[in-house]
Amino acid sequence: MLALNLLPWREQSRQTGIRRLQGLLLGVGVLAALIVWMADQLGRQVQQRQMREHASIHQAIERLDAQLAQVAQHKVEQAQVKRRLQALEHLQDKRSLLVDLFESLERAVPQGVYLTAVTRDGMHLHIHGLARSGSLVAQLLRNLSSTLGEAEMQQMKAVDEGEAFELNVTMRDVS
Repeated sequence: MLALNLLPWREQSRQTGIRRLQGLLLGVGVLAALIVWMADQLGRQVQQRQMREHASIHQAIERLDAQLAQVAQHKVEQAQVKRRLQALEHLQDKRSLLVDLFESLERAVPQGVYLTAVTRDGMHLHIHGLARSGSLVAQLLRNLSSTLGEAEMQQMKAVDEGEAFELNVTMRDVS
């Protein structure tokens, strides 16, 4: 019988199996490293996208904050304009009261009476003037009492031009 020595073939077969296993392990290791690298790259891309989105959201918030600040400033300016408008309306109302007062004075003063000074202190008018006669002063008192309010003679003197007078009128509340 023939003696076959299978030991070298087995050794060679075992070495081939070990090399295949080592190649397979190397391939699996490279594949695993490649998968880990790709997963890392995908993770970094996702993280960068999230950071960009976060930055854009932050910028949008800053723009909205700036707009809110502008709106608040506009509200302050609007309140100031409203106060100014109310002050102007108040002045306009007072202006019409003064115009009405002077129109009433003009209607109440008869021909031949000249007013030299008219001052107002709240609801009181102090009137100084000259008249040709005392009857014109009396007519002025009646006219003032009927149009403006209670009129009182304070003083009357005879002068070269006629009668100098001073009177007070307590006006009725017209508001």
